[in-house]
Amino acid sequence: MFIRKMDYTNSLHCRAVVDWIEVEIQTINATNFQTVQRAFGKVLNLPESINIWVKAHDANEGGGTCRFSVRIQDVTRYYDLEKWLINVSAMLPLSESWLISKMELALDVYCDDQEAMTARLYKFMANPVSDNRRMYHEGRGTPKAVPRHFDSIERHLSEGWQIAIGNKTDNEYQHLYVKDTDTQDGQRHKVEKRARLEIRLSGAALPYQTPEEWQQCKFERMAAYFKQRQLKDNLDPLIQTLAEATDQIGERKTRNRREGGTRQYSKATKADPINGAIRQALRDLSKRWASTGKRGRVAKSACGNSGRINEQNPHEQRKQVADSNNYIYEQEEQQGKDNQEQHIQGNNGRNREQSAESAKPIQTDPTRSALDDLIQSYEATPEAKNEHNRIDELMGAVVGAADSPPHQTSKS
Repeated sequence: MFIRKMDYTNSLHCRAVVDWIEVEIQTINATNFQTVQRAFGKVLNLPESINIWVKAHDANEGGGTCRFSVRIQDVTRYYDLEKWLINVSAMLPLSESWLISKMELALDVYCDDQEAMTARLYKFMANPVSDNRRMYHEGRGTPKAVPRHFDSIERHLSEGWQIAIGNKTDNEYQHLYVKDTDTQDGQRHKVEKRARLEIRLSGAALPYQTPEEWQQCKFERMAAYFKQRQLKDNLDPLIQTLAEATDQIGERKTRNRREGGTRQYSKATKADPINGAIRQALRDLSKRWASTGKRGRVAKSACGNSGRINEQNPHEQRKQVADSNNYIYEQEEQQGKDNQEQHIQGNNGRNREQSAESAKPIQTDPTRSALDDLIQSYEATPEAKNEHNRIDELMGAVVGAADSPPHQTSKS
């Protein structure tokens, strides 16, 4: 069965949100993480039963320290973040020096077939951040390789499997799944179903470093993490078949041209028009982020331009569904212990985070290497020069004779 094309009509809608931000703060006097939890919980008007995520750094034997990381969910505006810190400082004096140390940015795609869209976001992703790509299911044993075939990816997603790219301790980590529930006040609730792609950034991968830079944040600068490709129209059935068997056919990587030189994308693909809607969703997020809450602000229950491919009314507003995640204190993050987590050893030899979402890097597409070897062996024979050129073109269009590219340090 060939990969079906998506129907880019007004039924498809993109929205970008800040899932959470991790802020590193310093208190004037040494204290413990419970005190910091209570202060932020009061400022954020959280129920007493909900504890915000807090991590103490360099604590003494009694748990006292001056440096903490605090994870705040669903930050819509920089103005709110700054206001919360000011209000916390009134109860718990803080140093003026603070920074955003980590963030998670999410893209939600609302459409008629959420599993197919999520599978497409993975298979046609232009810039996966790591070769460590796997599927996992909470409570269902160890992670496994992502299937090559589109229908199999869809089926796994419909059964609750999720896709992870990279390790959660890396500076860049991508996460794809079908979102249909959310946690509010410690309880799971049904929400509007959508395909979700998240990018978690920290350290050198953060686009900004200082609070002043974050105040002027342009989220569209991070569009490369969500960039998509699609198959060209009217492809030969052989190309369609090879594309179906090729893991992440949309990936941007160096491919050798048969006529000399290199190319970055498969000849069987072209830019996906959804990229325009994704970029617009990120622009809308930038506008919300810059709002001060005064007259002329973007309402919290709307997203300005809806981000549809064929937008008829750029000012059409869409009711915001609940996007918040769980504020519940996570034992895994706070104590660094979980007997069900797995230890990961990365290529650089350093310790990886223990997580149900992490596993030993998996070679997800041995077929690609086998096809490369087959094509190169065939092209080396004299008989190949007299064969019909069309066969070479068909095979090269999807697979190519490419060496493994070096690590991509930039995206476009």
